[in-house]
Amino acid sequence: MAGSISFLGSYSGIDSATIDSMIQAESGKLVQYTNKQTSITAEKKCLERYKYTIR
Repeated sequence: MAGSISFLGSYSGIDSATIDSMIQAESGKLVQYTNKQTSITAEKKCLERYKYTIR
């Protein structure tokens, strides 16, 4: 973003680096959620297979 003009910080006191940091922090939460969801789905499939083997 070097060379471009930004008025964001002039009004709010928030610069683009702060916004980038906030986006990065929120993205980490999404990755954790997605990993947890994948783990739960795999566990559910395993339990379903086990359920059918004991019938």
